[in-house]
Amino acid sequence: GTQFIFFHAVARSRDIRMTCCFCLLKSTPAKLSVEETRKISCKPRKCKECFGPFGKGGVVKGVVEPGWVKVRQEFESLFARNLHLGAQLVVYHGEKKVVDLYGYSSQQTGYTADTLQCVYSSGKNLECVAVGMLVDRGLLKYNDRICDHWPEFGRLCKQDITVSDVMRHEGGLPLLATPGYLNDWEYDRPVSPEIVRDIEKLVKHIEDSPLYKEGGERAYHTVTRGFIVTCLLYKVDPRRRTLGQFIREEISTPLGITYFCGMPEAEQEKHSFADMTPVPQRWFKLFEQYPARMGCGDPTVRYAMTQMAGSVLPRAGITWMFPFFNNTVEGRALEVCSAGCIANARAIAKVNACLANGGALGPVRLLSEAACVGLIQEPKHGWDCSLMVEGAFTQSGLCDLGTYKGPTIAKEASEIFQGFYGWGGMGGSLSLFDPKRRLSVGYAMNGMHNHVFGGPRAAGIMRAIQAAADSSP
Repeated sequence: GTQFIFFHAVARSRDIRMTCCFCLLKSTPAKLSVEETRKISCKPRKCKECFGPFGKGGVVKGVVEPGWVKVRQEFESLFARNLHLGAQLVVYHGEKKVVDLYGYSSQQTGYTADTLQCVYSSGKNLECVAVGMLVDRGLLKYNDRICDHWPEFGRLCKQDITVSDVMRHEGGLPLLATPGYLNDWEYDRPVSPEIVRDIEKLVKHIEDSPLYKEGGERAYHTVTRGFIVTCLLYKVDPRRRTLGQFIREEISTPLGITYFCGMPEAEQEKHSFADMTPVPQRWFKLFEQYPARMGCGDPTVRYAMTQMAGSVLPRAGITWMFPFFNNTVEGRALEVCSAGCIANARAIAKVNACLANGGALGPVRLLSEAACVGLIQEPKHGWDCSLMVEGAFTQSGLCDLGTYKGPTIAKEASEIFQGFYGWGGMGGSLSLFDPKRRLSVGYAMNGMHNHVFGGPRAAGIMRAIQAAADSSP
């Protein structure tokens, strides 16, 4: 259908009926209105996507620039294959927004480009930006020991942990345990909402936690990295702000975006949210759990289900349950940057566009050029004993995703993410930027898949993004 592409960016709306990946090439474009509406239909094939997991087809709307049409087609195909409830995809090339799409399935009407959802660990990138801004202002250095700024942190063998150790998930605190009971789950000291709401209680809770792993050994700090960063920021910031307050005032407000680490309950009435929704249990059992038990199916999901139970990852260190708590007013109000930020793809991509363009986008500068370069310096390669993957993290905590590999990661990950820094969130969200090609990506959704870094939904999109960027002048 490329003969119908306008040579100017225009709003596009598409009605996509249930189809499968093998039938897209046979679909016939309908006559186009101003918004270019196209129906895609076919006879369902006996393939995994035709049975779910989300809705039947959907509608895709948005804007793409000439040369980026393949990205839209890949995004649309995910709805044709029933792989999304609601989803948003935004891409910047340089300072120009070249892709701005959103879509919703038959089960998620009312979803728009402004809809907010929890992006889980994609919010970790904001921790990196915030720490980089503190370094830029002379309030921290990456190689500083945390106890140089927060003396009580050094208790219980934590005195040698540096800022960069924590940011690389090598701070020895993947969970908060009780001294003398490091390997006993029953004595873990999980963080409760009450503790998170009181920064002084959170500070004391971390101070009283022993080193779980030796400093320098990588074990993914699922939620604890954000807790440590907010306490450290509280100690060094002249205004004694928390990380959520800092993000709002220093990042989100200047950029004019809706990206929150904790949204006050009264303010939530002004916004529209999409509940985070796992794949249906029947679909999960039929296409993922049972195949994993039989030794077949997706190898990354199979490994995660059968081999990771003994890692520290299940001991995340919090008292609430994902994802249901994040769908509540209380959950959205809580400042949990590592696993609870609320955003849409436009917000994610705009922050990343600043990083891809030397620390600034238009009139807004978050970081000096030197500090922006510093974000991706001092990469350190290592094996993560929690996530069962290996790769390089920079001194600011950004992952060089082109180096990431392991049994829980798709084999093509190093290819499709080559050149990109950032991270992804539980369920499939992505927050990425490529400083060499000046590319930035924000990908958010509320239909959750059980893959790391987007899984099969991300592969086609990322290949199309890279191809479009490489062919652009």
